[in-house]
Amino acid sequence: MLVTSTTGSSDTGDGTVRMKEPLMQSQRLAPPAPATLCCGRVPVRGILVVVGGFLMHMTLGTQLTYGNTNPYLVSYIRRHSSPDDIHYVDGIWIQACMLMGQGVSMFAGGIIEHRLGPRIASLVGCWCLSAGVLLTYLTIKISFAMSVLTYGMMFGLGCGLAYPIPVTCAMKWFPEHRGLVGGIVFSGFGCGPIVFNQVITLYLNPSNLPPTQKGQDDVYFTQEEILQRVPNLFLVLGGTYAVMQLIGALLTIYPVTPQSSHEAVSSEGSPEMRGFVNSSESPENVLCNETGSNLDIPPLQMLKTKNFYLLWFLFLLGGMGGVFVVALYKSYGQSFIADDEFLAIVGSCSAVLNAVGGIFWGHVADRFTFNVAAKILYVMFASAVFTFSGAEHGGKPYFMIWVCVIFFAISGKYAIMPPAVARMYGNTYMSTNYGLLYTSQVLTSAASAFMGVTLQQMLHYTGQFFFIGGFACVGFIVTFFLDARTPDGKEV
Repeated sequence: MLVTSTTGSSDTGDGTVRMKEPLMQSQRLAPPAPATLCCGRVPVRGILVVVGGFLMHMTLGTQLTYGNTNPYLVSYIRRHSSPDDIHYVDGIWIQACMLMGQGVSMFAGGIIEHRLGPRIASLVGCWCLSAGVLLTYLTIKISFAMSVLTYGMMFGLGCGLAYPIPVTCAMKWFPEHRGLVGGIVFSGFGCGPIVFNQVITLYLNPSNLPPTQKGQDDVYFTQEEILQRVPNLFLVLGGTYAVMQLIGALLTIYPVTPQSSHEAVSSEGSPEMRGFVNSSESPENVLCNETGSNLDIPPLQMLKTKNFYLLWFLFLLGGMGGVFVVALYKSYGQSFIADDEFLAIVGSCSAVLNAVGGIFWGHVADRFTFNVAAKILYVMFASAVFTFSGAEHGGKPYFMIWVCVIFFAISGKYAIMPPAVARMYGNTYMSTNYGLLYTSQVLTSAASAFMGVTLQQMLHYTGQFFFIGGFACVGFIVTFFLDARTPDGKEV
């Protein structure tokens, strides 16, 4: 198709000729009508955005593979790095720093998104994560503390920067199905471990050798054919993540509107936005605010509401047990199951349930309410961890079922929180508002790691499971005080 001009002229009726404004770049490059981008009533570009978000979340979700990686990493450090008396429970600090970094940076991710757009902002975060994984090839040879900085904190900072952007972007394309679409994108977070748990175990331990060195509560790997592969694993993972993230980021863009660039700047340059972030979105990435600007609550106003702090506290309580179980489920299983391949399969199966859970819980929140979904998942999580220690007597089937149920419940809090924030406080500031909510995970991660390390010798695994189940019970109680509603009074 030949485009002869992007400008034109018109007679104003008074004898003067007024030049028409140049068309926006998105109008010049886009098809004549938005309908040409749709398949039926589903926008094809929106589907690609969901696919891109799914790919990025697959890599972000590899933090859930840490429970499978921890035994290899700790065993390597005991023999080839420092300190040589480290235990599996100490490895929880890497998982905790992943979540702490995520909690600190997610708020900044929303600001960077407004300045650079979703594509660049998500890629910055994703590649920070991948760089942390790649650098662990070096730091694991130096010390555990250095590994915490790269594989823990750096991974978490990148994850936090990128995490909310694909979800926010997808929900803007499908505003009537925010819970479902957000759940689909988030399910990538669960699907990542399905693939990479198998990659990790097949790469490091293809012969399915069992750990051989007995400790007080744990059994460690000593076989050099396994340990010598550990540093190279991080090169394989980091490079793979970076490629997947690039593809996902290239597919990420907000829906466009046919308004002029002047109108686009005005819509984002509200007094609240100018007072909080300096928006510099390009005309191609104009936000579609289907809720109406009067229903969008900026971060500073959100912080003045009681419901935000109840939601924050509920999120904190839900994370207390998750950190411990995700980091140490395999270490716990190794104490009575001498089958490394089976434990890797458990990790992948639990990731399947984690991915399905994201879609399921998002649908429950859409079909009923946030409070209904929250009550069910907190009761499910508490019941599962209270009875988890029965796996020592129930064997492999019991262990697999209970790990899968726990991961299914864990996925719920991450699936229902973003749509709740979008509905309660609007879409325009969603990334930043959700980032503020996610700061709760900084405290929950630090507390979980500290209690896990200090209480392990006294309570052992069984006592720890009862302890963290109590936090979920408190979370269930909090849901009765939370009045989750949209700015116009509708129940979320």
